[in-house]
Amino acid sequence: TPVPKHPSVYMMSFYPIHVGVRKKVDFYRARLVWQVDEDKKKYHLVNWKTCCMPKQQGGLGILNLDLLNKALLAEWLWKLEKENGLWQDILPTKYVKGKCISGIKHKPGDSHFWANLLHVRDIYYQHVKKKLGDGKNTRFWEDVWVDDKTLKDEYTRLYDLCFDHDITLAEAIHKGWLGFRLRRTLQGKPTVVE
Repeated sequence: TPVPKHPSVYMMSFYPIHVGVRKKVDFYRARLVWQVDEDKKKYHLVNWKTCCMPKQQGGLGILNLDLLNKALLAEWLWKLEKENGLWQDILPTKYVKGKCISGIKHKPGDSHFWANLLHVRDIYYQHVKKKLGDGKNTRFWEDVWVDDKTLKDEYTRLYDLCFDHDITLAEAIHKGWLGFRLRRTLQGKPTVVE
Protein backbone atom coordinates (compact mmCIF):
# COMPACT_ATOMS: atom_id res chain seq x y z
CA THR A 1 0.00 0.00 0.00
CA PRO A 2 1.33 3.47 -0.80
CA VAL A 3 2.50 5.59 2.11
CA PRO A 4 0.30 8.66 2.69
CA LYS A 5 2.01 12.03 2.32
CA HIS A 6 1.58 13.09 5.92
CA PRO A 7 3.93 15.67 7.56
CA SER A 8 5.12 13.14 10.15
CA VAL A 9 5.98 10.65 7.38
CA TYR A 10 7.83 13.44 5.56
CA MET A 11 9.88 14.16 8.69
CA MET A 12 10.64 10.44 9.09
CA SER A 13 12.33 10.58 5.69
CA PHE A 14 14.88 13.07 7.08
CA TYR A 15 15.36 12.08 10.71
CA PRO A 16 15.37 8.76 12.57
CA ILE A 17 12.40 8.49 14.88
CA HIS A 18 13.45 8.31 18.53
CA VAL A 19 12.81 4.91 20.14
CA GLY A 20 10.78 6.46 22.98
CA VAL A 21 8.59 8.40 20.54
CA ARG A 22 8.06 5.31 18.37
CA LYS A 23 7.07 3.20 21.39
CA LYS A 24 4.60 5.85 22.56
CA VAL A 25 3.02 6.13 19.09
CA ASP A 26 2.85 2.33 18.86
CA PHE A 27 1.21 2.22 22.30
CA TYR A 28 -1.67 4.39 21.08
CA ARG A 29 -1.89 2.62 17.73
CA ALA A 30 -2.08 -0.72 19.54
CA ARG A 31 -4.86 0.56 21.78
CA LEU A 32 -6.90 1.35 18.68
CA VAL A 33 -6.41 -2.17 17.35
CA TRP A 34 -6.92 -3.96 20.64
CA GLN A 35 -9.80 -1.70 21.77
CA VAL A 36 -8.60 -1.18 25.32
CA ASP A 37 -11.12 0.66 27.48
CA GLU A 38 -10.09 3.04 30.22
CA ASP A 39 -11.46 0.79 32.95
CA LYS A 40 -11.09 -2.72 31.53
CA LYS A 41 -8.02 -4.41 30.23
CA LYS A 42 -8.84 -6.78 27.35
CA TYR A 43 -6.89 -9.76 26.12
CA HIS A 44 -4.68 -9.29 23.07
CA LEU A 45 -5.62 -11.97 20.59
CA VAL A 46 -2.58 -11.21 18.42
CA ASN A 47 0.76 -9.55 19.32
CA TRP A 48 1.88 -6.21 17.90
CA LYS A 49 4.67 -7.73 15.79
CA THR A 50 2.10 -9.88 13.99
CA CYS A 51 -0.19 -6.85 13.55
CA CYS A 52 2.64 -5.09 11.71
CA MET A 53 3.27 -7.97 9.30
CA PRO A 54 1.92 -7.68 5.73
CA LYS A 55 -1.52 -9.16 5.11
CA GLN A 56 0.00 -11.72 2.71
CA GLN A 57 2.05 -13.06 5.64
CA GLY A 58 -0.88 -13.30 8.03
CA GLY A 59 -0.63 -9.86 9.64
CA LEU A 60 -2.92 -6.85 9.63
CA GLY A 61 -0.69 -4.73 7.40
CA ILE A 62 -0.14 -1.98 9.99
CA LEU A 63 3.00 -0.03 9.12
CA ASN A 64 6.05 -0.86 11.22
CA LEU A 65 7.35 2.64 12.03
CA ASP A 66 10.94 1.53 12.55
CA LEU A 67 11.13 -0.20 9.15
CA LEU A 68 9.24 2.63 7.46
CA ASN A 69 11.68 5.17 8.91
CA LYS A 70 14.71 3.21 7.68
CA ALA A 71 13.14 2.68 4.25
CA LEU A 72 12.36 6.38 3.84
CA LEU A 73 15.92 7.34 4.78
CA ALA A 74 17.37 4.66 2.47
CA GLU A 75 15.25 6.01 -0.39
CA TRP A 76 17.48 9.11 -0.41
CA LEU A 77 20.49 6.89 -1.09
CA TRP A 78 18.62 5.32 -4.00
CA LYS A 79 17.74 8.77 -5.37
CA LEU A 80 21.32 9.95 -4.88
CA GLU A 81 22.62 7.16 -7.11
CA LYS A 82 19.78 6.99 -9.64
CA GLU A 83 18.38 10.51 -10.15
CA ASN A 84 19.77 13.84 -11.26
CA GLY A 85 19.07 17.17 -9.63
CA LEU A 86 20.47 20.02 -7.59
CA TRP A 87 20.79 18.16 -4.31
CA GLN A 88 22.36 15.18 -6.15
CA ASP A 89 25.08 17.65 -7.18
CA ILE A 90 25.48 19.29 -3.76
CA LEU A 91 25.74 16.18 -1.52
CA PRO A 92 28.40 14.36 -3.57
CA THR A 93 30.45 17.55 -3.86
CA LYS A 94 30.32 18.14 -0.10
CA TYR A 95 30.49 14.60 1.31
CA VAL A 96 31.27 11.97 -1.34
CA LYS A 97 34.15 13.68 -3.19
CA GLY A 98 34.60 10.98 -5.82
CA LYS A 99 34.47 8.01 -3.40
CA CYS A 100 31.92 5.22 -3.14
CA ILE A 101 28.95 6.16 -0.98
CA SER A 102 29.02 2.69 0.56
CA GLY A 103 32.54 3.25 1.91
CA ILE A 104 32.32 6.80 3.31
CA LYS A 105 32.98 7.22 7.03
CA HIS A 106 31.03 9.58 9.29
CA LYS A 107 32.94 12.75 10.21
CA PRO A 108 32.19 15.10 13.14
CA GLY A 109 31.25 18.04 10.87
CA ASP A 110 28.61 16.13 8.89
CA SER A 111 25.05 17.43 8.85
CA HIS A 112 22.35 15.50 10.74
CA PHE A 113 20.72 14.53 7.46
CA TRP A 114 23.94 13.06 6.01
CA ALA A 115 24.71 11.28 9.31
CA ASN A 116 21.23 9.73 9.21
CA LEU A 117 21.83 8.49 5.67
CA LEU A 118 25.12 6.92 6.73
CA HIS A 119 23.28 5.30 9.66
CA VAL A 120 21.02 3.30 7.30
CA ARG A 121 23.58 2.93 4.49
CA ASP A 122 24.83 -0.51 5.56
CA ILE A 123 21.29 -1.88 5.74
CA TYR A 124 20.56 -0.41 2.31
CA TYR A 125 23.66 -1.84 0.62
CA GLN A 126 23.03 -5.31 2.09
CA HIS A 127 19.89 -5.47 -0.04
CA VAL A 128 21.16 -3.79 -3.21
CA LYS A 129 23.10 -5.47 -5.98
CA LYS A 130 25.26 -3.00 -7.86
CA LYS A 131 24.81 -2.71 -11.60
CA LEU A 132 28.29 -2.23 -12.96
CA GLY A 133 29.17 0.80 -14.98
CA ASP A 134 32.73 2.07 -14.89
CA GLY A 135 33.27 0.48 -11.44
CA LYS A 136 34.16 3.76 -9.72
CA ASN A 137 31.10 3.65 -7.43
CA THR A 138 31.43 -0.06 -6.53
CA ARG A 139 33.72 -1.35 -3.80
CA PHE A 140 35.49 -4.53 -4.91
CA TRP A 141 35.27 -6.38 -1.58
CA GLU A 142 32.33 -4.92 0.31
CA ASP A 143 29.58 -4.25 -2.25
CA VAL A 144 27.33 -6.92 -3.74
CA TRP A 145 28.15 -6.99 -7.45
CA VAL A 146 28.77 -10.70 -8.13
CA ASP A 147 26.05 -13.23 -7.26
CA ASP A 148 24.20 -12.37 -4.04
CA LYS A 149 27.15 -12.06 -1.63
CA THR A 150 30.02 -9.68 -1.17
CA LEU A 151 33.48 -10.96 -2.07
CA LYS A 152 34.38 -10.16 1.54
CA ASP A 153 31.87 -12.79 2.72
CA GLU A 154 32.68 -15.25 -0.06
CA TYR A 155 36.48 -15.12 0.33
CA THR A 156 36.97 -14.18 3.98
CA ARG A 157 40.55 -15.41 4.33
CA LEU A 158 41.72 -13.55 1.23
CA TYR A 159 39.89 -10.41 2.42
CA ASP A 160 41.65 -10.64 5.81
CA LEU A 161 45.04 -10.82 4.07
CA CYS A 162 44.34 -7.76 1.91
CA PHE A 163 45.25 -4.23 3.00
CA ASP A 164 43.02 -2.57 0.39
CA HIS A 165 39.56 -3.18 1.87
CA ASP A 166 38.06 -0.03 0.35
CA ILE A 167 39.43 -0.51 -3.15
CA THR A 168 36.91 0.19 -5.91
CA LEU A 169 36.22 -2.22 -8.73
CA ALA A 170 37.73 0.27 -11.21
CA GLU A 171 40.97 0.42 -9.17
CA ALA A 172 41.08 -3.37 -8.88
CA ILE A 173 40.73 -3.77 -12.65
CA HIS A 174 43.38 -1.11 -13.27
CA LYS A 175 45.90 -2.63 -10.79
CA GLY A 176 45.19 -6.27 -11.56
CA TRP A 177 45.78 -9.09 -9.08
CA LEU A 178 49.45 -8.23 -8.71
CA GLY A 179 48.52 -4.72 -7.57
CA PHE A 180 46.73 -5.89 -4.39
CA ARG A 181 48.74 -5.29 -1.23
CA LEU A 182 48.60 -8.39 0.97
CA ARG A 183 49.81 -8.98 4.52
CA ARG A 184 51.88 -11.94 3.34
CA THR A 185 52.83 -13.49 0.02
CA LEU A 186 50.60 -16.21 -1.31
CA GLN A 187 52.12 -19.58 -2.14
CA GLY A 188 52.19 -20.71 -5.73
CA LYS A 189 52.40 -19.05 -9.09
CA PRO A 190 49.37 -17.11 -10.36
CA THR A 191 47.61 -18.84 -13.26
CA VAL A 192 46.64 -16.80 -16.26
CA VAL A 193 43.25 -17.76 -17.69
CA GLU A 194 42.61 -16.82 -21.29
